[in-house]
Amino acid sequence: MLCGTPEEVCEQLQDYVEAGVDQLCFGDPNDVTHEEALEMIEVFGTHVIPEFDRDPVHSTDRYRATAKPKFPTFNAAPPPDEPLRRTPVLPEGTSGPCAHRSLRASS
Repeated sequence: MLCGTPEEVCEQLQDYVEAGVDQLCFGDPNDVTHEEALEMIEVFGTHVIPEFDRDPVHSTDRYRATAKPKFPTFNAAPPPDEPLRRTPVLPEGTSGPCAHRSLRASS
């Protein structure tokens, strides 16, 4: 958990950056008001993120621009609907789960 002023949080994050971490999940405590949560997000976005993310292009956009498709583009129409095929669940001649001879109570 990171907490403190924006400067303190930046100092705490530096250890993660040096370890190679390049993404972070933001969460807030459950006992804050909606307005306090919005203020935390705004302060984090205004003062902390710009210290570490200096690239104006989001990394996901860059990955998508250079991605090579794994599969060919699918342009064919879907197959027509086929009737539902029913496969018997129980062996022929039985009427329920206890009808099997090995499960029948001996008389």
